[in-house]
Amino acid sequence: MFINYTNHPSNNWSQEQKRAAGQYGEILDFRFPDISVLDTEEDLDRLAAKEGERILAALGNEPSAVLCQGEFTFTYRMVDYFRNAVRDGRQFVVLGAVSEREVQEIYQDDETRKQVVFKFRRFRRFF
Repeated sequence: MFINYTNHPSNNWSQEQKRAAGQYGEILDFRFPDISVLDTEEDLDRLAAKEGERILAALGNEPSAVLCQGEFTFTYRMVDYFRNAVRDGRQFVVLGAVSEREVQEIYQDDETRKQVVFKFRRFRRFF
């Protein structure tokens, strides 16, 4: 199983990214939570434990993968949570998506606009 724990639903992914994720099995979307600027470190620790348990329950004991990307400090907590779960004998990897960022600047009428395109290239392990 491949858990997509991001704000980017897998039905919007490129065929290349779906193929890469599909190597781990069925893709299951888990929405990355909205993290408020008002959340404290303690709030994030509690949320990471809650979300981590929810995701581990979905994974079961099958060898699997979790794509974990979102707000940086919460992502760190989640990756750390999963790293500790792997040490306890769970069989899964935690991944980030590796993309190339192409930026095009468009100058028009005294304005500069940027168009950014991200092109998926592969997944990279956190640990």
